[in-house]
Amino acid sequence: MAVSTGFNAYLYTWAGGTCTTSNDKLSITGGTCTLIGYLDSYSKNTSLETIDTTSFGDRVRKVIPGFPAANVSMSGTYNYADTAQAALWTDIEAITHTEKIINVKESGSHTVMKGYFTAVNSGSSVGSKSSFAAEFTSNTIPNTTA
Repeated sequence: MAVSTGFNAYLYTWAGGTCTTSNDKLSITGGTCTLIGYLDSYSKNTSLETIDTTSFGDRVRKVIPGFPAANVSMSGTYNYADTAQAALWTDIEAITHTEKIINVKESGSHTVMKGYFTAVNSGSSVGSKSSFAAEFTSNTIPNTTA
């Protein structure tokens, strides 16, 4: 079993190419990946909503699956000169918003999702690096492949 140490993790935005969606999973061929620079941490989160169906007489809570959800949080060092970081700021501050595609690559796996960047943050303090963080919320089920 291979264990990832994070040194081979990358987050990209993806533009162009051909997108195919089947059962709410996105597949992409062609196009251009742009590395979101200066990141040093990410968290890919998926969850499944449950719907309570417990009835009188049940001795344990009963649930059925509802909607899945996914988001990616990322953070690192702020560098507005990085074109991918600058594009995220431009997107969040725009009047109209378009769906974006991201690709999370680590240890030979690729996870693609289509959705929206919902937050971008930066900060700074004396004696510390300037920080950058962004949140992405998916409108598709994450599609992870080798």
